[in-house]
Amino acid sequence: MDVVVIGAGASGAMALRHLQGKSGIRSVVAYERAGQAGGNWVYTNNTGTDSDGLPVHQAAFLGMRYSEKPLGCE
Repeated sequence: MDVVVIGAGASGAMALRHLQGKSGIRSVVAYERAGQAGGNWVYTNNTGTDSDGLPVHQAAFLGMRYSEKPLGCE
């Protein structure tokens, strides 16, 4: 059986890893719309729409910052 995984974000990558080498599966391939794997974890400053006219969701991470303090204790 040939398997196609749609999306190469975190879940897609785990699906690929899990399916590779399984009995009865001849090939596994992932299709990703973006230019690179990583899904929502790939940060970009782009907002609005991409070159295909689809919405860019990564801008949600713009205000995220790393802190060693627990949330609400800053």
